[in-house]
Amino acid sequence: MALALKAKKIVILLGADKAGVGLFTKLAPQLVHAAASPEEAVKLIGDLL
Repeated sequence: MALALKAKKIVILLGADKAGVGLFTKLAPQLVHAAASPEEAVKLIGDLL
């Protein structure tokens, strides 16, 4: 996670709790996204590409 953000790569948190999402979103709001399910993650990937 830290290396991905340092390299300015998009990260999708799958099934993370609100505290975890909040923490990483504060570090890199434009790079961190959250998905509650694998299907949502796949849709998010499609939207980001």
